[in-house]
Amino acid sequence: GTSSDPSVDADKLTYALLDDGTYEVTGIKEEFRSTTWNLTIPSNYESREVTSIGANAFDSNKTLSYLTVPESITTIGEYAFRGCDRLVSMNNLSGVTSMGECAFSGCSSLGGVAISGNIEIIPDACFAQCTSLTHLILPSGVKEIGVGAFRNSPIRQLNIPAGVEIIRCEAFGSVVNGSGAGNSIFIPSSVRVIGKGAFKTSPSGTAGTTSVTFETDYVWQKRAVDMFTLGHVSSLTRPNADDMKNDPGSVLAGPALETVNGKTCYIEFYR
Repeated sequence: GTSSDPSVDADKLTYALLDDGTYEVTGIKEEFRSTTWNLTIPSNYESREVTSIGANAFDSNKTLSYLTVPESITTIGEYAFRGCDRLVSMNNLSGVTSMGECAFSGCSSLGGVAISGNIEIIPDACFAQCTSLTHLILPSGVKEIGVGAFRNSPIRQLNIPAGVEIIRCEAFGSVVNGSGAGNSIFIPSSVRVIGKGAFKTSPSGTAGTTSVTFETDYVWQKRAVDMFTLGHVSSLTRPNADDMKNDPGSVLAGPALETVNGKTCYIEFYR
């Protein structure tokens, strides 16, 4: 049960053959679920490449502690490792180009995440409620960070790569809580959409001591978007309600949701 030899671990897993002739890992066999704490996903199985970890594959696994994902894995499905609350560490996700929402949400023992694959979108709630997650390395090619992607994950040193265009509401909500005194967040000039609550530093929505600095002094407009589709609902012209020029730290720590025209919406700033 303690081996991390991929040739041994391969036989503990279940698979589905994909249309492109490669395999997707769909889970772990019942007889190995309670004994496999160190797992290496194989890059090949039955002479075919393993390219995907399927939706819900390891959802709520209470044994898995150490995970090695090969470079052959390009896709990790939604909820794939949700609630794996004993998962302490995993290797750099170097081949991953696509992840599903909530893929690692609730991995409350996971201390660090490094993603170097050619991934453009970190989806909604992907690493939400990872309450031990203090270290994060995002890839240089990432363009969008989804709603609540790292919500309630206490990242200490947040570096937003140049090239990021969209930071959705609550993306890093509570991200600098606790040890975050004096934190400064630098927003690169590439960002064109940023949501309220993106850097909320405490559940009450107070700005704490986080300061937000923009590389370029843009003029931001404000809109309400549908909380499910993120589609445009209404432009909002309330210049005194949110002072993005003089106090962006407080604005971006504020509550993400407002009622607009009788509908609960996320509030975003755009340029």
